[in-house]
Amino acid sequence: MSGLAAEHGDSAGERIRAANNNTMVAFLKSSGRWRSLLKLAGNATLMALLVAATLALRKGAIPAARRGFSCADRHIAFPTKTEFLSTSTLFVLGLMATLCVVVFSEYFVASSSRAVAVESDVGRRRAKKGKTAADAAAGPWNCASWAHSMPPWLSASLRSFATFLFGLCSTVFLTEVGKVSSGVLRPNFLALCRPNVTCDSVADKSVYIDDYVCLNGAEDEDDGRKSFPSGHASFVSFVAVFVAVYLQTRASSRTGAVFLLRPLIQLLVVSLAWLSCCSRISDNVHHWGDVVVGIALGSAVALWCVLCLVPAAASEEIGVAGNSGGGACRTRCSSDSADMKMSVRSYNAASESTAECMSVEGLKNLEAGANAPNTDQ
Repeated sequence: MSGLAAEHGDSAGERIRAANNNTMVAFLKSSGRWRSLLKLAGNATLMALLVAATLALRKGAIPAARRGFSCADRHIAFPTKTEFLSTSTLFVLGLMATLCVVVFSEYFVASSSRAVAVESDVGRRRAKKGKTAADAAAGPWNCASWAHSMPPWLSASLRSFATFLFGLCSTVFLTEVGKVSSGVLRPNFLALCRPNVTCDSVADKSVYIDDYVCLNGAEDEDDGRKSFPSGHASFVSFVAVFVAVYLQTRASSRTGAVFLLRPLIQLLVVSLAWLSCCSRISDNVHHWGDVVVGIALGSAVALWCVLCLVPAAASEEIGVAGNSGGGACRTRCSSDSADMKMSVRSYNAASESTAECMSVEGLKNLEAGANAPNTDQ
């Protein structure tokens, strides 16, 4: 009789522990989804603030520093020419090229990783369960229920492209800060501004003139004072360096027999960026020093993004061994799992004590029932 009571108490304790575990796991999963959504909302808010600040600077919320000129300075007396590449055309081409490269690279890496995983013993065991090395990755996107159906390569592409957009906005923001604070005059400043003081009426050409009014309007005047650094140079340098280094880090060992494809794409984007930078000098829009600083600024921000941010973001989505960087950032959601396991363990401890109490009570009840007289007879 006592053995039956002990067995009954053990089964009751197991049921209680299972119920508590299921309840706790469901609660922690729900809280994990909310934390993921809050993180996403926080990142989107910070990105929106950066974009708003950048647009405010570009639209002239803070006017550029006002500087005078000298009639002897022939570096600001060049004529106005039609630009080789407009800002809108350059922006669209840069976004489309980067998006295509990122999506192609992540899909190619995911396909190669899936093939390698299936060929290995671990890959075959996971394939039997309907998962591969890439599908089993638990990145931040997979923490939310609405992202479970998203392919890992697409999730990694979105993360990498979002990082690219952040770096692009940072580059434009830093460029606009330099333009507004320096106020360097463009090579075609006199043609843009058309000041009311003509150099023919000035006897001493070396006299510094700071009391003048631009007759072409405030917009042309403000644009004429934004030569340093070159915005086109910083933009195309950021795109070219980002794409080149991204290809080097994400698709370096998976090009197969077509090993010249990756360096050819890198050479193409760098050549187009160099052509755009040189055109800013020939179009009489920037001095050569403005272009050099713009190249340095865009390249520095691109290296920071692709080496410090993109590897961490990509490796969280597709667990590919051997990629450079980001090794310590692959388990963004693993901390949630660890917290879940610890909480479930504490729940188990509480359940065991409850089960013990119920076992004792159940044993007493059974013994009392066995000792009680049978009234049915």
